[in-house]
Amino acid sequence: VAPVSRVLIVVPPERFRDEELFVTQGVLEDAGHSTLVASTQAGTCPGSRGGSVMAVDLRSPQCVEFDALVLIGGGGTRLLFDNDELHELICSAVREGKVVAAICLAPVVLARAGVLAGRRATVAGTFATELERRGATYTGPGVCVDGKVVTANAPKASQAFGEAIVGTLPSLSCG
Repeated sequence: VAPVSRVLIVVPPERFRDEELFVTQGVLEDAGHSTLVASTQAGTCPGSRGGSVMAVDLRSPQCVEFDALVLIGGGGTRLLFDNDELHELICSAVREGKVVAAICLAPVVLARAGVLAGRRATVAGTFATELERRGATYTGPGVCVDGKVVTANAPKASQAFGEAIVGTLPSLSCG
């Protein structure tokens, strides 16, 4: 059976938050979606809690075909805040009507790419003012779905974040 949707998951090259990646990825895969992990460099990306993941380079041709773009947070996310290539990928995904999601500090990347203006969103609490400065309405802790943009604020929201993304993607239907 072919996967329902292809999900490109972007992690910082170091210090991504393990639960945000592994829990979210598990929810997506359990729902029948395929995932590909990418970063600003190919190879092993270490998490902040001892885990690691093999990532392809974000500029790889493999990263062109996807139905959803998911950005994982953690301390290393600051390395992605002003990444022009990632901003272009985000803007392109939004223009094409794809699902775009970010958790923890990663909604800052969406805000700096300019795609949260006029939308409701959440982020790790200390960055709420940055989202508001860039035109978003901060909704507080938890998960926020605004059309095809899904944001979440913390590792403890990872399960609900994954479920919210699944809820915005096409699902398997019989008949």
